Amino acid sequence: MAEPEELHNIIAIFDSSEAQYITRYNIFVDGDAATSQMKNFCG
Repeated sequence: MAEPEELHNIIAIFDSSEAQYITRYNIFVDGDAATSQMKNFCG
C-alpha cells in the first residue's frame, strides 16, 4: 500500500450523562487511486 498524500485527523468528542466517549477518525486519502479509507479508534 502506498503512503497517503493527505492525512486528515478528525476528533469528535461526545458527552454522556454517565461517561464521556471520545472517537477519533483517521481518514487516509489517496489521490492516485482516488480511494479513501477510514479507521475508527475509540479510547
